[in-house]
Amino acid sequence: MSVEQKPKVLIIEDDPSSSQLLLRIVEYIAPAIIINNLRDTLKYLDQMAEEGSAVGLVLLDANLSNSRDGSDGKRIMQKINDLGLGLTVLNTSCGDVTIEGTKHIDKSDVVGIQEAVRKVLRGE
Repeated sequence: MSVEQKPKVLIIEDDPSSSQLLLRIVEYIAPAIIINNLRDTLKYLDQMAEEGSAVGLVLLDANLSNSRDGSDGKRIMQKINDLGLGLTVLNTSCGDVTIEGTKHIDKSDVVGIQEAVRKVLRGE
């Protein structure tokens, strides 16, 4: 990656409104790519490992529509770890359970997660 090239932000989000909002926020900082399902995400991660990663940050909805229990997010995190990509990942999922619950990835669930940050949304 050249010095002038900014690393990309990978947005893994299946909700179109959320992915567009995240894109609008991060596009001022770095170019971004949106992927909206597990299969395409795993394929993209393999491609990154083969070609060299130009991604510096991943915004991950761990609760993709096919896995409301967080299993897709766990598979993605395991793949990132298995490939040794060394990416910074922020979980953009929200829910009414604690981070140790089934809807969130806990750092103890997947080897390679050093910290986990819970997104909290409160409607007033």
